[in-house]
Amino acid sequence: MSKSQRDKGKRGEREVASALRAWGYDAHRVQQSERAYQCDVEGTPWWLEVKIGKSIRFWAAIAQADADAEAEASRKGKSRPPVVAFRRDGDTQWRVIMQLEDALDLLGEPQ
Repeated sequence: MSKSQRDKGKRGEREVASALRAWGYDAHRVQQSERAYQCDVEGTPWWLEVKIGKSIRFWAAIAQADADAEAEASRKGKSRPPVVAFRRDGDTQWRVIMQLEDALDLLGEPQ
């Protein structure tokens, strides 16, 4: 991976962390050297994997988030729902992919 790609990834992680802080989470980007057992953005109840680019490999990102969240659960005995936050180059809107049951839990009971 080139330096420009790594820098773009860092920018994306900072953008997501900033958006989450604006909503009241204590979100922060995790430094690369600390990533062995942490997701891209910590300080939330989710296992966050952040992707930014021209063509995002969604299934690979989902598989990575699922596997890493599961590994954390087996190591620490706590489970966080895996979420992939993504944005296409040139776009300004971040979007997320998560399991339907986790989204329904987040939305709560219907009114």
